[in-house]
Amino acid sequence: MDLKNWYDRVREQLSRLDFPALWAGFAPCPFALYTHDTAVLNGEMMPRPAEFYGNTSVCRQGEHLAIWNMEADPPADAAGLAASLVHEMFHSFQFRCGEQGWPDDLVLAAAEPQPAFLALRAQEHRALAGGAPLSEVLALRQSRAALQPELLLEEARMETIEGTAEYVGRLALARLSPAACEGAYARSAQRLLQWPNLRRGAYDSGPWLLRRAAEEGLPVPVHPGGEPIADQLARQLSLPEVRLQPELLAEAERRLERERSVRRETLRALLETAERTEGDFAVCGYDPMQLRAQDGLLWSGSFLALRQADGTVRRLFGPCAVQLADDPHRATALFVPRM
Repeated sequence: MDLKNWYDRVREQLSRLDFPALWAGFAPCPFALYTHDTAVLNGEMMPRPAEFYGNTSVCRQGEHLAIWNMEADPPADAAGLAASLVHEMFHSFQFRCGEQGWPDDLVLAAAEPQPAFLALRAQEHRALAGGAPLSEVLALRQSRAALQPELLLEEARMETIEGTAEYVGRLALARLSPAACEGAYARSAQRLLQWPNLRRGAYDSGPWLLRRAAEEGLPVPVHPGGEPIADQLARQLSLPEVRLQPELLAEAERRLERERSVRRETLRALLETAERTEGDFAVCGYDPMQLRAQDGLLWSGSFLALRQADGTVRRLFGPCAVQLADDPHRATALFVPRM
């Protein structure tokens, strides 16, 4: 793979963007592209730095960078990759602005939604993808707040952090390739109809909320530094009464039971061949898209970092699991497949 060529093409795409016009105060940051052993940063080739993992924003030598794994997520074209890097650059912007409303991935992974919560969420997503007024969408959101407010807060924080970054990335894509942007929105509308989990769904509900707000002429929410975007938008609207659709409640109950069975089987298969290590561990690193929890166990499908009692960090790659303490950030046992 010609990383340098990709880097130059993406840099040219990014040079076409007016970053403050995408979001007030937004400015670009350096970016890097990398493979399993090589990276390009500031136009220079180098060995892959140890802190490059995933597609995200990292702080390296005191500087925030947007990074992209070209092997794990090979891009289709330079415009799309540039828009994805704008998303990651927006996370750097959030860090630099001192954003405090970060979601807790471990709480989201460990919590199970009630059937009514999940059904209302599906109804909300259908309203959002189907073009319903924002007031109807947010009235359904308000109904969920009465059921599991702590869980909804974490979901709303995820939507604010990731959904806003995705929205800004799509604003960039609209300037670089309008047809590609419309395709991205069409695909995300379809994903919203497929009962996405609490984390993944936020990447799609957030952009749709902000796009709908712009279409309805509502002021842009304050971010970084504000409360969740949905709460800011709801205060500007008169919310109607809404009712849960019974067929969605029945479907939610079936889905939750299926998901429990899948998680239990995944954990059973791992534990049958795993070596157990007792200890006092703090979960300090993970791939948030590869976390599942069931019956007090947290499963990781790709990467997990644990701070041990002596302060050292153990990094695990591939499937593993931990026995959670009462606090989902701590564990009392580790399960790793025997070699």
